[in-house]
Amino acid sequence: MSRIVFHLLLLFVCVAAPRDAAAQPAAKKVRLGIQSNNIGFLPFHLAYHKGYYREQGIELETIFMATQAVNAAFVRGDIDYSAAINGIIQGVVRGNAAKILACAVDRPLISLISRKEIRTAQDLKGKKIGGSTPGGTATLMADAALKHLGFQAGRDVTIVPLRKTVSPPSNRRPSTRRC
Repeated sequence: MSRIVFHLLLLFVCVAAPRDAAAQPAAKKVRLGIQSNNIGFLPFHLAYHKGYYREQGIELETIFMATQAVNAAFVRGDIDYSAAINGIIQGVVRGNAAKILACAVDRPLISLISRKEIRTAQDLKGKKIGGSTPGGTATLMADAALKHLGFQAGRDVTIVPLRKTVSPPSNRRPSTRRC
């Protein structure tokens, strides 16, 4: 009889015990390199503030830095993930190993803004267009758009990089800031 009572008591304890009484595994620490808090990165910030990473057992550290610094840190293994999809794609093309897990947008969020006297594409002839870094996404897209419009970049329209490509010093850690 005492054996039956013991088993019933054990069954009661197993069923009635609070579900979170078991020790929770430690959250996995993940470092994410990100360039900005603009609209293009909204899904990353929204997921953080809504607690989605925490729900998945991830303790996310968001590190804000320039695209080139994100790429370099990712290739070196200083960060686990990168939100710099364009730079990572450039790295993959050059032979770096990486997998793209998700894309938050189906096309780049880039605009061409001009002075009011430029009303048509043909008005761009002989003008200068500001791009990003040499070989950067905005520069490459401006070049592709000009080709689509029948222009030859450098001859009909000049694309001027607005930022120089700068490699981060290898002895300096990127500044960190949580989202």
